[in-house]
Amino acid sequence: MDSKKRKRLEAAGWTLGNAEDFLGMSPEEASYLEVKLTLAREVESQRKKAGMSQSDLWPQHLAPASASAWVFVSSAAQIANAA
Repeated sequence: MDSKKRKRLEAAGWTLGNAEDFLGMSPEEASYLEVKLTLAREVESQRKKAGMSQSDLWPQHLAPASASAWVFVSSAAQIANAA
């Protein structure tokens, strides 16, 4: 954001900050989130360079059937990694 716009918003009473401040994240949580976002962006970039779709990244026998299945698979993976 340019400084002119920032000054105008602050003069109008807006408080500017970042997601970590807004969400009340600890430095460790913010770092973890940044790593996940960086990884996701890199996977997307490499996938697009290779001309692949999101579903091409999953072997067919492992591909979730729906969005709710994806949430389950993702949650299960997080639980397994935490153990």
